Amino acid sequence: MPALNDPINRDKMDKRRNIWLLNFEHDLALASGKPFYIPPKVATAMNEDLSPLPLWLSGSAMVLTQQLTTPAAIAPATKALMRQLGIEGELCPWVHFEPQGGEHYHVWGWDPQSAQQLRKVGYEYGEDLAHIKTWSHRGKTIDLLKTFVSNGLFPASLLPRKATRLNEVEEWTRHEKLILKAPLSGSGRGIWWALNGFDFNVHRWSNRTISTQGCILCEPIWEKTGDFAMEFRCTDGKVLFAGYSHFMADNAGVYRCNLLESDDTIGALLAQKVGGDTLKNVRKLWTELLTQSIAPHYNGIVGIDMLTGLVEGQERLNPCVEINLRMTMGMAARLVYDQWIAPGSTGEYRTIHFKQDGELQSHATEQREQHPVELVDGKISKGYVLLTAETEQTHYGVEIDVQTT
Repeated sequence: MPALNDPINRDKMDKRRNIWLLNFEHDLALASGKPFYIPPKVATAMNEDLSPLPLWLSGSAMVLTQQLTTPAAIAPATKALMRQLGIEGELCPWVHFEPQGGEHYHVWGWDPQSAQQLRKVGYEYGEDLAHIKTWSHRGKTIDLLKTFVSNGLFPASLLPRKATRLNEVEEWTRHEKLILKAPLSGSGRGIWWALNGFDFNVHRWSNRTISTQGCILCEPIWEKTGDFAMEFRCTDGKVLFAGYSHFMADNAGVYRCNLLESDDTIGALLAQKVGGDTLKNVRKLWTELLTQSIAPHYNGIVGIDMLTGLVEGQERLNPCVEINLRMTMGMAARLVYDQWIAPGSTGEYRTIHFKQDGELQSHATEQREQHPVELVDGKISKGYVLLTAETEQTHYGVEIDVQTT
């Protein structure tokens, strides 16, 4: 993956010039449209607990946090490993940050709230936020999939439908099992499985979603065989393919982990499942669509969730389950693998959550003792690493578990 064209890796040797703000509430803030949106406590906790993650994505960065005092969040063993790998950076409370000029600002996703937050330090985001919201709307997947239908890359019978009235949801769910999706919500969230017709819960969820967001996406349920994504970068009107993602979600569609694999390995697996020509044509069409519709108005990551599944006994590709104009966990895993994992090693990149104080810290300590890190040529070939904060009070984390193949 060409690092020179990656806006995340610009000025890698100067940690003060890569300034990061984590905002995992991005999808909710985008739906709200309010510059002074107040995120839920869960999102605020994730932003703080996962604050060291951008150091692993950029190699050198300063991460702005909401803490009033300088947080000592990274475990000593992890700090020592980061020094060995050449990762530099710090976690800086907002109240201590002083811009010096020439900074490059990065967020998980751009929305009115994150743009407003960075105005506090004098940065004006000049991109089209309305464009980002328009293309983050799940309803766009219908228009995009119609293009794939016209190019012979997706069956018309499996197109999602958009319901703007409750009686449409009632009619469709009475005749088939469907996945119902809110137009704007976090990845893997805002989803309801209508497996038992138009029952009370489907009625209540659908009524609330249509009232607040105007419509619902109703999708056929696939006999899924795998979760994948294509990651792209849009920079100055150009589109660069950034890599594949191979991830796992639970039965409710909530993200659990990415597999740490080479890009060639994931591409070969997808080609084996759906055919090399199909994969090549899908990637080419995505590049064209992004170049025409998104890149002229947006600089940043575009993650396109896909899946493979059985359709009439044949494995097919759904090339657009969801499109995200923001950093994604799949792209984060891609960056971690390409920068810090030794060739020939594989593993998992996982999000974790523990409810009680001290549980995450105990878990990380135990895993580190059982799976010590080994380096080969300056990269991780084996072992466990918690990439994020590790204190008595942290409850959310991102970890990697690497094995030599």
